[in-house]
Amino acid sequence: MNLLKNANPVQVRQAVSIFINGYGMRMKGIHLISKSGFVDGLVMLIKQVVSAKIADRINVHKTFEDLHKFIPKAILPEDYGGEERSMKTLHEEWLDVLSSEEHLRYMEDINSATTNESCRQKDQFCEQYAGMPGTFRYLSVD
Repeated sequence: MNLLKNANPVQVRQAVSIFINGYGMRMKGIHLISKSGFVDGLVMLIKQVVSAKIADRINVHKTFEDLHKFIPKAILPEDYGGEERSMKTLHEEWLDVLSSEEHLRYMEDINSATTNESCRQKDQFCEQYAGMPGTFRYLSVD
């Protein structure tokens, strides 16, 4: 609770902005499962610093049954009352995929990729006009 008392609204707004704008995909919703009053207070604080559209997409659920109204059981792990494999099993499967030889070779290829600068066109205009590309027309103001 001390975190909420000492929260600076400007810093909260910046942190939320980094989270929302830094995330590269469209956010359909944020669903939190908690019975804690602290989480309710934190979400209320966050909703004040985001747009109304994003605030409507933030949901706090007290029970798994409430969560199932928004997210089908078929895609939730059994840890959250769903029908999918447990979080531990899914985690181990992803570790196996990400540590496979094929994936490691792919990551090495991606990390070693560079551009061939000899193929880049030389922009003479920028050099000639001190980095001011564009169209400059004569403007007469009377």
